[in-house]
Amino acid sequence: MEDRFCNRCHTKVSYQDVSPMYFAYCKTHDEDLYQFETYSQTEILNAKLARENRDNALDQVESNANAEWTQLTLQIIKLLAESKDEFSSDNVWELLADYPNIKTHSPSAMGAMFRRALGLNYIESTDRFIQSERPSSHARPIRVWKSKLKEK
Repeated sequence: MEDRFCNRCHTKVSYQDVSPMYFAYCKTHDEDLYQFETYSQTEILNAKLARENRDNALDQVESNANAEWTQLTLQIIKLLAESKDEFSSDNVWELLADYPNIKTHSPSAMGAMFRRALGLNYIESTDRFIQSERPSSHARPIRVWKSKLKEK
């Protein structure tokens, strides 16, 4: 098997002592990783493979998501699409905070929910990004989504 590396710290991952449902282990972070959280040297500059990895990662994270959280999150995205011209995942997280007992395994499941909302024609992507205000997102850029449901 070709060596794989952690996406965060770029150190070689291990396949020993990996928890069930995970792919590898990063000793630097003392953390189990999904395959999409790793890369090999041959994957670095391959756009088609990058898109396939993204889609596989979203499929995996969605299949592991709490079903109640998935349903609620999709309802919130639809509600925002019906009431706002544009919004971001920060808006969804803000409304999800009203339901502290409904959680999922990983915040990355949010991407899968936006992909599903895109497929349901609730939203469309824009080429604009804003800085996330969620402390756990470390001020990273997040996409602005445009509603396809809001009546003008």
